[in-house]
Amino acid sequence: MVLGIGGSFQYGIQVSVIASPEEHVQSFVNYTWLWRYDAPVTDSSNKLIWSFIVAVLSLGAWAGAIHSGSLPVTYGR
Repeated sequence: MVLGIGGSFQYGIQVSVIASPEEHVQSFVNYTWLWRYDAPVTDSSNKLIWSFIVAVLSLGAWAGAIHSGSLPVTYGR
């Protein structure tokens, strides 16, 4: 069974990098929501926003990896 980059790599990133600041990021989301809308965010909405942040992080890492060769050549280091 071959998991490749979509399996064990994503699990390792989730466990080591993304899971550690979860409480702080969710607290920041709740604080920002409270500041903007004068009401606390519901737990389900907070989890939904956290899920979106985790998904975007993976997409951003993918886009950065794809363009890491051409951007330094074009714009310099």
